[in-house]
Amino acid sequence: MTSALEQHVERLAALRHQLRDLEAQERKLTASISAQMQEQGQTEVRGSSVEARLISIERMSVSPQKLRRILGEKDFLTCVTVQLAQARKHLGERALRRIAAIQRSFQLRLNPRDPASLRMPSRADAHATPHIDVA
Repeated sequence: MTSALEQHVERLAALRHQLRDLEAQERKLTASISAQMQEQGQTEVRGSSVEARLISIERMSVSPQKLRRILGEKDFLTCVTVQLAQARKHLGERALRRIAAIQRSFQLRLNPRDPASLRMPSRADAHATPHIDVA
């Protein structure tokens, strides 16, 4: 018999698997609808319960060298952020940590225990909600 916490971990793994599948379907359908709307010159489509709008989004990039030349060093430094991956390449992890502000958070990661455990729980298992008694 598995503990309630183990059942919760298995349920979480099943949910994450379902979410990955649903997110892939959502991305594919979004791309399809967007492409069709663009091809047809439509910016709005109304369904019975939702309305889809095709909007244009701009992304701007600025040359750091040009910005520094125009603003000067002091104002330039208030505009920039550090790309950690690049800083790590130049300084290394230890030196970077000495000058960094570090905030810690926690993530729950699930990893299969062995290849045989890659079997996803059945639909009945996925919809069962284990109960944890809290004293």
